[in-house]
Amino acid sequence: MELKRSCLPLNMAKTNGFIPLSVESGDIVIEDVDLNHQTLPEVISTSRIEKIKGILFMLGAQFCMFLQFFLVKILSTQGFQNFQMGFVMGLWLIICNSLAIKIFNLPTECKRAFLPKLFWRGFYGYLGYITYFEAGILLKLSEAQSLILVTPFFSALLGKVFLKEHL
Repeated sequence: MELKRSCLPLNMAKTNGFIPLSVESGDIVIEDVDLNHQTLPEVISTSRIEKIKGILFMLGAQFCMFLQFFLVKILSTQGFQNFQMGFVMGLWLIICNSLAIKIFNLPTECKRAFLPKLFWRGFYGYLGYITYFEAGILLKLSEAQSLILVTPFFSALLGKVFLKEHL
């Protein structure tokens, strides 16, 4: 069964797991899938709830990022350096991720092919946070937060170029 790219967005095609998709000549092809006795429109209709959850999570994330930025500003006036804050944040990530893996019984295996991408994702994430902290130290809070709002522009542009997403 072939569907046009606009008919079934990749991030909305989920049931209890992911529906295996492949892209052939610009069309998205659904591979052999058991939809748990649901029709495809029923599966897609659940995506509205997922979208609302996604929006709420994004709003929560942005609020937490603002609080983090606010605390960076306060800590920098008390003599903390951005690398110290990055180190403490890294420790929290290790602790929280380890607990989440243990509590939710998350898989920890990783295909060897993903390791370089994961390395570079971590590297750029670390550089992003260090420069984020430095911006919080050097700029007014309102100026730095305004500049952060440029991120969707870069995300949309890079999504168009590398992921072939529609703007």
